[in-house]
Amino acid sequence: MKKSAWLVLALVIIVGTIITASKQETKTLTETPDKANLVAETPKDKVEKTPDESVVVEKKEEGQPEAVKPTAIKGVYKNYSIQAVSEANSNRQKIVLFFHAKWCSECIKADAAFLLKATELPDNVVVLKTDYDTEKTLKTKYGVTYQHTFVQVDGEGNMLTKWNGGDLDTLRTNLK
Repeated sequence: MKKSAWLVLALVIIVGTIITASKQETKTLTETPDKANLVAETPKDKVEKTPDESVVVEKKEEGQPEAVKPTAIKGVYKNYSIQAVSEANSNRQKIVLFFHAKWCSECIKADAAFLLKATELPDNVVVLKTDYDTEKTLKTKYGVTYQHTFVQVDGEGNMLTKWNGGDLDTLRTNLK
């Protein structure tokens, strides 16, 4: 099964558990017209799956709404691909392109550090290892003139910030 199918299955289990726990019948189970959100409602609670695969539960008891914040998506370090960018956009993650060259000693050190400390990447950030030698269109678009350059882009591919060199701490400092 694909990862998204597992997440949907987990959501269904979570929704079922919440509904059972409230000991009330489900009033509605609908899919929104854009098919991005799955919503289940009980007389007291509203459970919503947001597009970034997180779950929001709003408790409505005694007129006091109590919301559970969506879970953050762990930071990711992986190779650049159009699919990786698309996934990051659909998950509303911050995207950082790391222009890496396999012959660059600083790039090799940074690559090893990101791999070693992948679990320490900030939540909702995806760092995409982008081949400096083959991704010439991206280099031109973002004005990258040498390897070991980082470029943060928005969901439409517009550059937000760019910096040269660094490691995980530098990444945290420069994120917008």
